[in-house]
Amino acid sequence: MPNRIGALPPKNVGDTGDADDTGDDVRPGGLDARTLVEWTWSMAVSRGAEWVSGYVAAWQSNDPADIAALFTELALYRTSPDSPPRVGHEAIVAGWLDDLDEPGTWAFDWSILHEHDDLVLVQGRTVYPAREDFLNLWIIRLAEDGRATEFTEWYMPRGHKG
Repeated sequence: MPNRIGALPPKNVGDTGDADDTGDDVRPGGLDARTLVEWTWSMAVSRGAEWVSGYVAAWQSNDPADIAALFTELALYRTSPDSPPRVGHEAIVAGWLDDLDEPGTWAFDWSILHEHDDLVLVQGRTVYPAREDFLNLWIIRLAEDGRATEFTEWYMPRGHKG
């Protein structure tokens, strides 16, 4: 699926929004104002950003259903580039819960570095106030439905910045 950010709105979607049927309320491309706003809002968040937001929510909840919902049934999850992958929901959830971070013990800031088709690159910084900070690079491959088929985490510990 191509990157949705920057895509053109579809033509002639929805009703015209023209209350008096004169055609004067129609926006370029055949979109009424409400449809254009809804389309713009839906395009403003990329599939990668939606996935990372879901990941952070699962990280906060540590709920097995939230974790599994992020990944396809046979997804590969690597905690580092050279570690053997956790394969499938059961292994991914079990590994996540074994490495569990308690809610409130961390903060995570992130941005999408690149997103094209199924590839998403994320740069992040994880702060554990009681311990240390980590710089993160995530490489994510998404299926058509927005779940990850592959996730690889690269991280570098940094001294805590108080």
